[in-house]
Amino acid sequence: LAGALVRVLQSTGKAKSFLIDLGVAELDRLDDHEALIFRENTLATKAIDEYMKLVGAKYLQDTLGEVVAQLCSSEESFEVDPSKISGLELLEPQQHLRQVCEETLRRITDGSESFPSELAEVFAAWRDACTARGKEDIGRRLVSASLFLRFLCPAIMSPSLFGLVQEYPGEATARSLTLVAKVIQNLANFTTFGDKEPYMTFMNDFLEHHWATMTEFLQAVSNAEASAHMAPYDGSLDLALELATLHLLLCDIFSSLDQERRLAGLEQELRRARGHPRHVAKVSPGCPQSVPERHREPGDDSDATSV
Repeated sequence: LAGALVRVLQSTGKAKSFLIDLGVAELDRLDDHEALIFRENTLATKAIDEYMKLVGAKYLQDTLGEVVAQLCSSEESFEVDPSKISGLELLEPQQHLRQVCEETLRRITDGSESFPSELAEVFAAWRDACTARGKEDIGRRLVSASLFLRFLCPAIMSPSLFGLVQEYPGEATARSLTLVAKVIQNLANFTTFGDKEPYMTFMNDFLEHHWATMTEFLQAVSNAEASAHMAPYDGSLDLALELATLHLLLCDIFSSLDQERRLAGLEQELRRARGHPRHVAKVSPGCPQSVPERHREPGDDSDATSV
């Protein structure tokens, strides 16, 4: 539903304002729980996911396509957990992981000019809304959580789902991609590795060294003025097809809701029936329930085999 809705709105030029309103609504909804912003699966987060995939597909390919393809074709080991590589030297895979993370970050930050201008304008509006509420730090978190937590890092971990590679990576490659995504996500969160993953603490100096770089990048991709020099979305959509898809999805949803209301109403009517001999079982979809005989009043000779 979120994907169809976003594509329809993009076709009519209203997707950007819709996404801005959704982000601000999430900010207000989670006023006292900012740590949960864009970490739940709601219509807002799913719509934002779909919008980034739509307008950011070319940026994703230009930024991560080559480095991910190299990782998927490489036979080098990136495993740095000593419990998984007993007897092997850790220094070499640690160096490999650091080098790949350096290259991945460079490609992400150097690609800000190819960043989709529409997405930059959405991010800028979110940051302005946070500033107006006295929550400037939350504005950076909104941008970071949507761009890295829900787009770039998932694309690194599961590149086949984002069109970066054709086949799902093997187990060893998937592990390497996961380690790279962990580092980049921690960098975007401005956090270091600790007791939970002690084998990754060797990357903490890398994280701290590049915090300023990440801050500059997040600022660059959420600057309304800079968006004028970025790449606008130039894709095309079939509005008639997207409207038909949205209509079918909405019909299914409303049909399910109507069935639930009917069943709830039937259950209430049965519970209110006078003289009911025993408790009426809860009515649920797809599970027909037998209805007990109606209580006969003295002198009632009518047929009372059913309610």
